[in-house]
Amino acid sequence: MNTPKQPVFFLHITKCGGTSLRAAMLNALTQRGAADAALHQLDAPFSAQIARTANLETMDVRDLLLASTLNTPGIEFVAGHYRYTDALHEPLLSRAMFITVLREPVDRFLSLYYYNHYKSGGHGHEPLSLEDYITRPRARRSAEDYVRLFRGTGVDHREFASDQDVDAAIRNLQRFDLVGELKQQETFCASLSEMTGLDVKLPLLNRSPAPAKTRHQTLPKALQDEITRLCAPSTAVYDAVMTSVLHKTSVAA
Repeated sequence: MNTPKQPVFFLHITKCGGTSLRAAMLNALTQRGAADAALHQLDAPFSAQIARTANLETMDVRDLLLASTLNTPGIEFVAGHYRYTDALHEPLLSRAMFITVLREPVDRFLSLYYYNHYKSGGHGHEPLSLEDYITRPRARRSAEDYVRLFRGTGVDHREFASDQDVDAAIRNLQRFDLVGELKQQETFCASLSEMTGLDVKLPLLNRSPAPAKTRHQTLPKALQDEITRLCAPSTAVYDAVMTSVLHKTSVAA
């Protein structure tokens, strides 16, 4: 068996089961004897504070923090709501293990909205109704997260995602060591265990505060169609990457 890449970097996309996966990785590494100092999770409020103080974009600060952490000797695991940026992170692909988990984009969009809408205030709380929310720029940006987080440009512009952005996001995700899907997390954990030599067992954490009947309700067709349209760039990324992952799996088998 080849020596596993180190550290393992988990790019945690919101509402894709990442909280459970983080817990599984931390537990597995701790059981193997990893020290607390070797396990790094993004301090999101701290990165936002730095950004405000330095008059920078929060994601720019996180780009730098991620590159620095991945280059720190002794680090075994890095996780957080980061993005992949070519200039800073591409040189690390050859020695760090890059992993992430995706979720069907419309399902994720609705899950994230309901989670933020029904949470009791605080960061990210969304007071608007779904009908009003989808008319706002923040809804379109949320819908395009798979493009924004993986296109690699390091520029979080406000325009709609281009075909070039979508293609870049697909290429970059296909360079990750392991990409999973929320509904197949057991398979993902089994692959991760094999790649790292860890015993990665998945707990279930961070349940949505939204009522089940709300999360699973059937939306009016016009509303569903508009959400599908907003998510189209991320859906193109998801479909291409999942097809690639399935192809790799079938070849390996």
